[in-house]
Amino acid sequence: MTNAGVFEFPEIKLAYVFLFGILGSLTAYLPLWYKSIGIAKDQIGFLTGIGPVIILVAGPVVPAIGDLTRNKIGVLAVGATCAVAARTIMYFFVREFWIILLLSALYSASMSGLPSLLDSISVERTRGGYGSARLLGSIGFGVAALVAGTLIGDGNFERAFEMNVVYGFCFILVLLKFRDLDAGESDSQRDDAGSVPFVTGLLRSLQRLDACLFLVVTLFSGSFCGVLDSYLFLRLKELGAPGVLMGLARFVNCISEIPFFFYIRPLMERIGVFNLVALAQLGYTLRFATYSVVSNPWTILPMEAIHGLTFASFYACGVHFFRAIAPSNGRSTMQGLLTGTHWGLGYACGSLAGGLIYQGLGLQKLFLIMSAAAGVGCGVAVVLGRVSPLTTHDIIYLDPPGASQPLVRKEGAGQDA
Repeated sequence: MTNAGVFEFPEIKLAYVFLFGILGSLTAYLPLWYKSIGIAKDQIGFLTGIGPVIILVAGPVVPAIGDLTRNKIGVLAVGATCAVAARTIMYFFVREFWIILLLSALYSASMSGLPSLLDSISVERTRGGYGSARLLGSIGFGVAALVAGTLIGDGNFERAFEMNVVYGFCFILVLLKFRDLDAGESDSQRDDAGSVPFVTGLLRSLQRLDACLFLVVTLFSGSFCGVLDSYLFLRLKELGAPGVLMGLARFVNCISEIPFFFYIRPLMERIGVFNLVALAQLGYTLRFATYSVVSNPWTILPMEAIHGLTFASFYACGVHFFRAIAPSNGRSTMQGLLTGTHWGLGYACGSLAGGLIYQGLGLQKLFLIMSAAAGVGCGVAVVLGRVSPLTTHDIIYLDPPGASQPLVRKEGAGQDA
């Protein structure tokens, strides 16, 4: 079975474009806007650092609300509305730091669980087309960031905020077409969802050794993203990189996700889910080692192309794995746990620990230490593949709708090498 066709599930694919367009149209430029309105440097750091902390909590909680209410579409619509409203009020009516902080917290809480909810709907309904749908999120993010950067120019932030509102409005309109998807659940799932209590099902899934190990690898991956987002451009500046190189690096980074998301299913089938997770960690080892030793900043462009392996392939494997082990009435919550661990706890740890290492040892040593840490992450991924009772076939070919128990490998099934 291959990825779903390009024109299948148009509502889900458009939802990815507009949801990640909301994220891409402003996120990277907010520190510039904060500075332009006179926010102090330490306050800017507080505003940018609050997001991962909130994602750690709200990342699983918002999808859990979708699971418990069995109204994922409604939660998506309310979350997007609150997020866009927070950003709009913040730009047009507010200049006080503490109010901006509260609105930023509302934005992060509202948006944090939405990608997880959409991932849950996508992997459930497309039955193998998750990668071809999710890649449009990467395209939407990259296009929105590029257009917003062009519109902002020398400081015209109003157009970027207006663009953010347009993306949010389009996202909500697309959600109206989701009604026939029944929020990603079949009637049989609804009937069966009550057979195992919500909390009991989640605890059973999280007591699995392979689930715990996968979360450990997710923590590693999230921390690596935190280090790269926070300190890679500082390293490039240290090496004398021109501004155009930083733009190219971000472009290559974003585009590299597309082939990995599109071909994720055949990649998982041929390489194996857990082997692909290990390769992603190995890719981080190579990337960080290269960043630590290069003297020519242009050398980093090929390493940025590996981002597709290190992030896209890993995250897609995580979405499929947690879908496979989740109880039928807690699938969005498990996706939220993946998000909270990666973009919340992991990202925050990477940013914080990276700052301490940067201050004490410098950027070169920071990336060298991260390379070693990625090697440890690769080792954990190898152990994960050995101890998990699930095979790649188990994870890719989802259990039939209506199964209330997490998927468990049948006796005698093989494992990834």
